[in-house]
Amino acid sequence: GDSPAKTSAFGGKASTKIITIGKYGKSTSITSLNNLYIYVGGTPKDGIGGWNGGGNGQQAGGGATDIRISNSNSLTCNINTDPRILVVGGGGGSTNNGSSGNGAGGGLNGNYGAFSQTTSDKAGQGGTQYGGGKAAQYTCTNTTCSVRQDGTCGNGGSSNSESGGRGGGGGWYGGGSGCLCADGGGGSGYYDTNKGYLMNSSMSMQTSYHGDGYATIWYGRSKP
Repeated sequence: GDSPAKTSAFGGKASTKIITIGKYGKSTSITSLNNLYIYVGGTPKDGIGGWNGGGNGQQAGGGATDIRISNSNSLTCNINTDPRILVVGGGGGSTNNGSSGNGAGGGLNGNYGAFSQTTSDKAGQGGTQYGGGKAAQYTCTNTTCSVRQDGTCGNGGSSNSESGGRGGGGGWYGGGSGCLCADGGGGSGYYDTNKGYLMNSSMSMQTSYHGDGYATIWYGRSKP
C-alpha cells in the first residue's frame, strides 16, 4: 500500500550572540493525515520570545515547532488531552559566553543553559517530559533579575527584558529562565505513543541550527 507520510522538524533558535540552538525530530511516520495543524517556532525579537512558547528576556528563548491534531491552543501536557502529537523544543536564551549545546532544545529533555561558559544545573534547567525547567538560581554578580520564571507546559520561563534576563525555550514543557551569565534552559520535545498517529519515531538534539523553526511533511520512502 501507500507509504505513510513522514515529517521532520526544527524548533526555533534562541537569542544568542555566537551560537544557535534548536531541536530536530527525524523521519517520524504519521499514520493519519486528517486535519493536521503545524505550528512553526519563531526566533526572538527585541526581547520577546520566539513565537510558540519562547520565554522573554534580554536574550530571549526560541519557540517550539509542533504538529497538532486540532487547532486548539489549550495545552495540557496530558498525553490523552493535549492536541500536540510531535513537539521539537526551542533553545534557551544565551549570552556570548555560551558554547555549542548549552541550552539546546530537546530531545526528550531540554539541555541546561550555560553558567560561566559551562553547561550547569546552576543555570536555567531544561524542560522534561513531566515538568518545566527550573529558573536559574545563580548569577555572576550580586545583582539578580527581578523576574525569573520556571518553564511551564508549552512555554519557556521569562526574565527581564533588560538587565541580563535570559528566556527559556518553548517545548512540550518549556525551559527555565536565566539571568546574566546563567543562561536559559531549552524546551523538551515529545512524540505521541498513545493516540496511534506516529510510528518509527526518533529524536536527536541539534545544536547548530540557525533561524526560525520549520516542519517538513512528505510522502514516500525517502525525504525529497
